[in-house]
Amino acid sequence: IAAVLFWILLTTTLSNPGIAFRGQAIDPSTPVTSECRFCEIQRVKGTCHCSICNVCYRDLDHHCPWMGKCIAEKNLVLFYISVGSFFFSCSRILWYCHSDYTIRSHQRITVG
Repeated sequence: IAAVLFWILLTTTLSNPGIAFRGQAIDPSTPVTSECRFCEIQRVKGTCHCSICNVCYRDLDHHCPWMGKCIAEKNLVLFYISVGSFFFSCSRILWYCHSDYTIRSHQRITVG
């Protein structure tokens, strides 16, 4: 389980979140909403600028300090999977600790 969790975190961290580049082809049916004053690119609806990374992203969700990058269009699903895997692993560890404690306390009562 730890290896799978590490692989998911690694792929989320190393994947391209959906950077909007200058000169990138824009679908003609998608209206341009504005121009980013920092990146100087034409932004379509849902494109936001991250002040920490200093880059525009399509469908920016948030900047994750633990991953050290933004979570956006292309890595959002991987991020949710990694968060879910993390909580699943923590719950397994807590369950194991609780069951171990319960077994040891029953052994002390029956023996002592």
